[in-house]
Formats: sequence, structure tokens, C-alpha cells
Amino acid sequence: THAQFVTMLGGFVVLGLAFFGSEEVVLSPALLLPDMGEGFLARFVGSINVFAIWACVVLGIAVHHIYPKRSVAGASAYLLVVYLLLTAVGAAITSLFIGMAASAAA
Repeated sequence: THAQFVTMLGGFVVLGLAFFGSEEVVLSPALLLPDMGEGFLARFVGSINVFAIWACVVLGIAVHHIYPKRSVAGASAYLLVVYLLLTAVGAAITSLFIGMAASAAA
């Protein structure tokens, strides 16, 4: 349940940014790379949530305590890979549908 506190903290940070009028209410590595364009890589990096990465590390610690033979680094890496794969699939589907909509509009 500690990982839920991390995601709740992320929600409060995003809510605070939105409340104070920030134009960017997404906390992703894409904020550091503003000129990435509109392709798959831009969508993928823009979909990564730093609080989700933190939650994966916290869950990796929990997995280590439940299964002591599994290291914290191994469990966290596994969860991060699963998270990044799901994020990549979401970015690919979004890029596909936006590409199809752009070709249909032309």
C-alpha cells in the first residue's frame, strides 16, 4: 500500500500545478526535452510518469520483503520493464490512431 501513497503524492503535485495555473500538468521526462516533435518517441517519453517509476521501485522493495530470494534491484527492474512496455504499447496505439486520423483528414 505504500506505493499508493507515492501515486497519491503525484496526484497532489499535479493538482497543485493545475491549481496554480501551470501549462504543463504532466510530470514526465519530456519536460526536459521540449523539442521532440510528434512521433512515437515523443509520445512514449511524454507518457512516462516519474511517480509511477518511483512506485515501481517501492513495489520492488515490497516484492523483496515477500520473496527474500528476489533482490530489490531485480524486482524493481522487472516492474519497470513491465511498466515501460505497457507505456510503449499505449504510445504506439496513440501514434497509430493519430496517424490514421491525419491520413483520413487529408
